[in-house]
Amino acid sequence: MNPLPEVSEQLLALVHKHLANRPDALWFLRTYSDYCHAIDDIVDVPALRADNEFIGRVLDMALELFSSDFYAARRAKLYAIVKNVQNTYMDSVRWESSDENWQRTVSDVLRCCAHDMTATVVELVVTEQTGDFQAGYNAKREVSLLCRMNSWTQHHDDEGKAI
Repeated sequence: MNPLPEVSEQLLALVHKHLANRPDALWFLRTYSDYCHAIDDIVDVPALRADNEFIGRVLDMALELFSSDFYAARRAKLYAIVKNVQNTYMDSVRWESSDENWQRTVSDVLRCCAHDMTATVVELVVTEQTGDFQAGYNAKREVSLLCRMNSWTQHHDDEGKAI
């Protein structure tokens, strides 16, 4: 049985626990998630590639996201994550329809890379709030595993086939 609702609820509760006092961090993660999904829609949905209004909304979202105070104050720590997520996602796109089974398998794993931002933001905020790098690291590890479980359950059926 696919544990999607339980994993999603656990992940959401954990992220909210760590970021409860930081609406700016929650906004950033929500907007970053929407942005990543919109980029994926542009890649996957030909009609959206031709929809100038949709493209305009995605560009506007990017401007708001990467101009936000939350990102600007942490740009030195988040920029590399953004660049790496973009590169990893494009690797996934390149190999998702490959004739090589190993490339399709790697692509299936790589497409969950945007969750690295969630884990990183949790680590940064917990470290900032506690002044304890170990607490930040521990929070990141806890969130990271649930992020990956959530990605798997959202992108695979009960038999483990990609959807």
